[in-house]
Amino acid sequence: MSKISPLHKEKHIDNSGKQLHYFSCKKNSAVENVLDQLKEEIDNASEKICIASTSNINKSICENLLKAASKRVRIYGLFQDMKKCSESIAWFDAKNPALIRSNAKLENNFIIIDNKLAFFFINSLTDIESNKCFIMKNEHMQDLFYWFTYFFWNNDADAKEHLLGKIAPCKEAPFSIPVIAKDKLNTTDSIPQAFLPLRGFYPINNQFKSTIIEDQKENSTFEVFLSDRVKAPVYEDNQFWKIGNFIFEKGVFKAPTNVWEEKQGTLKDTPKTFIDFDNNRWEQITKLDSISKDVKLPLTVDRIEDMENTEPPSNELIPEPYALETVFKYTVNPPQKPKNAEKAKIYKDFERLDQDHKNQNIKRMLKELEDLLEKDVLKNAPGLKKKINETKSEIEKEKNIIFNQLSMSELEDYLSKWDQSKENNWVQILIDLKVGVSELIFNEKNKDEINENKETIKDKTNQIPKTDEKIKELEDKLVDYKPKKQDDNEKKQIQSKIQEIENEIEKNSHKESSEDKEEDNDSFDLEESQKELNRLKEELKDYYPKNSNKSEKRKIESDLLTENKNKQRLEADIRNLNEEIQKKEQQRFDFDEAQNRERSLKNAFAGLKKPSFILPEVGTLYETKDSFYLEITDYNDLEKANELKNRYIGKDYKVVAGA
Repeated sequence: MSKISPLHKEKHIDNSGKQLHYFSCKKNSAVENVLDQLKEEIDNASEKICIASTSNINKSICENLLKAASKRVRIYGLFQDMKKCSESIAWFDAKNPALIRSNAKLENNFIIIDNKLAFFFINSLTDIESNKCFIMKNEHMQDLFYWFTYFFWNNDADAKEHLLGKIAPCKEAPFSIPVIAKDKLNTTDSIPQAFLPLRGFYPINNQFKSTIIEDQKENSTFEVFLSDRVKAPVYEDNQFWKIGNFIFEKGVFKAPTNVWEEKQGTLKDTPKTFIDFDNNRWEQITKLDSISKDVKLPLTVDRIEDMENTEPPSNELIPEPYALETVFKYTVNPPQKPKNAEKAKIYKDFERLDQDHKNQNIKRMLKELEDLLEKDVLKNAPGLKKKINETKSEIEKEKNIIFNQLSMSELEDYLSKWDQSKENNWVQILIDLKVGVSELIFNEKNKDEINENKETIKDKTNQIPKTDEKIKELEDKLVDYKPKKQDDNEKKQIQSKIQEIENEIEKNSHKESSEDKEEDNDSFDLEESQKELNRLKEELKDYYPKNSNKSEKRKIESDLLTENKNKQRLEADIRNLNEEIQKKEQQRFDFDEAQNRERSLKNAFAGLKKPSFILPEVGTLYETKDSFYLEITDYNDLEKANELKNRYIGKDYKVVAGA
């Protein structure tokens, strides 16, 4: 098996012949630290200290200067810019006074002590310890003091003066100081002839690139050097040095250390460490023999066949600028399907076909046939049972069919058996079998129901005499709950007579006078009245039931009603059962109705739809709206995959690799 996977390749680019404009290190040495000597000289000062600075002064000598000022040593400060140097100017006040003035033309940094000794620094006084310095005495020192005095008193109109903590416009010089050429130390204004430098030493800072280019325009043989010991350009000709405003003999000053010499040549000829003139940052560069780089984005080809010969575009093969050889490592990916590609619809079609067929059609068909075989009525119809078993056996064979392994013609032949529009399809065969079983069931059921109804009639007929006995018993019980006489008018007359007699007896029993008694005895006979009263009360009893318990009476009446209804229901049931027996004896099986009833079974079976194409023999087919993508994983399948282009038509077709 030869798996299709990304190819990891290399491309070697030789960069050794690249032309460079560069600086190589020529010599290197340390700078002598004069800080301790400077402090000692400041501490020993007795008259005056003159300071010229283009920047703030390093704090390391602040204490020494203030101590000198407190001892009444006169301190004169000349700064390029008051605002720029405000931090150092603020050291001095009324307690520690100093006369400070500004001059924008000042370009040098030095300290003169008692006009005996001068410390001349190449760079600003923000750094003293690593600042190259040479010490001037005698005539050189005297010339330097002259020029300090010149710059101190000859100021621009906007120059400022600081004294006793106050800043004000500079006062006029008390005397005139002209520009006079000196023997040992001059400025560009006082030198007898123009200074034409032959070489220059520049800070290692590409901000000076434009300065170098301009200086080289003036002299085609002009030599350029870099040094990390200078912060501003220093120039040299055959006799003099130029540092800032000053020009002096070469014997006074030695060339800057840590020098890098300008050169041009191929990358292979450069030293191991160099500085590239054309780089945006002038930093030391270490040349590499070889370096590996990864091409950021992998390459993807349109055809799997093109993977071996594919290389990155030239804009991706830009070599490492300071490596003799760059090895580009890159990956060539085979073509892949787009993210929006989905598995081709035919897979779902075959999946649905398989599910509908096996999970719905086959499963339902076998269940229907098995249900038929479980019917007891088939014991009386061996021919029908045999046909059902034969059909079931044929359907079970279809359970093992794999649709996606059939040819298109085989698939069409098979699906026609389930096409309900065709004669003798499986669904119609099932319906015919079910109708046959239904006929058997109908006939047996009718027979069983007739016999059952006859037994029921016999049972209900036997129940009627028992019900009559219960009715007679309840009616006899109910007699005691009814009055013998039920004439309400006669009942009321008797009640009225009883009331009259009782009233008369009561009336006569309350008479007190004897006369009254005698009168009454003539008209009223108490004994007779009492007898009549008893007779009437006895007669009234016939108008009331012997048992007056209403709840018991209601219970008996309810039971009596129930038994009468039971009898009526039994008689009605017997009539209905006789009618039903008569109907069933006349009933015949309706084949048309049975067929129509079973036709709804057709909806239980899925219509098996033929897919547009059969599945590919290799790989997996995907598609978008406009294209087919056959995804393969093995080179051995590539030839067959390309052939399938003739099968999957109607859209663009492309062979791609799988993950």
